[in-house]
Amino acid sequence: MTQHEKTLRKLLSKPTPTDLTWNEIATLFKHLEYEEISNDGSRRKFVSSKTGRKFFIHKPHPQPTLKVYVVKQIIETLKLHGCI
Repeated sequence: MTQHEKTLRKLLSKPTPTDLTWNEIATLFKHLEYEEISNDGSRRKFVSSKTGRKFFIHKPHPQPTLKVYVVKQIIETLKLHGCI
């Protein structure tokens, strides 16, 4: 099982906020062919190179772990975009 598959499985198991980090999600999005675009501050945009669809998310700080509501947003968006 690849690291991307492990991250996706972890994502879909609806982890607690301390289980999933920003780096894991950013790497997964890159694997799914999304380009990360940094704006000012913590707001990030991921753009699909296949479809041009966009996803906006705030990079967590000071801790790198994602909150539960953000994990839910990511799951919903990836389902909507047909990635999972």
